[in-house]
Amino acid sequence: DLQKVSGAINLPMTSFAFFAAGDPVITDPPLGDYNGTLGWYNLLRGFIPTFDVNNPTPFTHRAGPLQGRITKFPLNGDPFTNTGDLDGQGNNLAPGDRRLLLNSGPFDLPVWVDDNGDGLANFPEPGVQEIVVAVIGALGNTYTSSVDQLKLTDRVAQQLYDDLFQTVPKPPAPPQVDTSPFRESIVL
Repeated sequence: DLQKVSGAINLPMTSFAFFAAGDPVITDPPLGDYNGTLGWYNLLRGFIPTFDVNNPTPFTHRAGPLQGRITKFPLNGDPFTNTGDLDGQGNNLAPGDRRLLLNSGPFDLPVWVDDNGDGLANFPEPGVQEIVVAVIGALGNTYTSSVDQLKLTDRVAQQLYDDLFQTVPKPPAPPQVDTSPFRESIVL
C-alpha cells in the first residue's frame, strides 16, 4: 500500500563509520563475543570500534586540510578534486576492503498502539514507523566515473521513490508466439 505519509520526519545521517579487514585498530568487531557488541555500539555512534563505550576513540581526518581534527564523518573528501580526507592518502589506510556504516540516531521508537483494534499496524497509529532503505550500485571505467554513475543512480532511485514509482517504465507487451508440443519438448 505505497502512499505518501503526511507529517513524516526524515532523520539525517548523524555519523559515518568504517572498518577495514586486517587493520589492527579499525577492524571487524569480534562476532560472538560481548566485546564485539561494544565495538559495534561505538561504530553506530560514529567512533572507532574499541570496547570502551564510556571513553570511545573518535575518528579523525587523516588527510587533507582538516588532518588531525576529530570527526563523525571520516573519509569525506572529494575524489574528483582530489581534496580532503581520502582513502589511501595522508595517514589513511591504503585502499582495500572496507565495510561502511551510515548511521542515524539516537532516536526513540514509540510503542505501537492499535487505536482501531484491527490488529494491524496502520498509519497514523502511534508507534507505526516506516524505514526506507535503497541499495544501489554503479560501475564506470574509472573510480571517478563509478562515483559519477553512482550519483546518477542515486538521483534516479530517489526520483522513483518520491513519485511512488509511477514513472518506472512499463515492460513491453509479451510476445505472441505459436507453439508446437512434442513428447519431450516444445517448439516456439
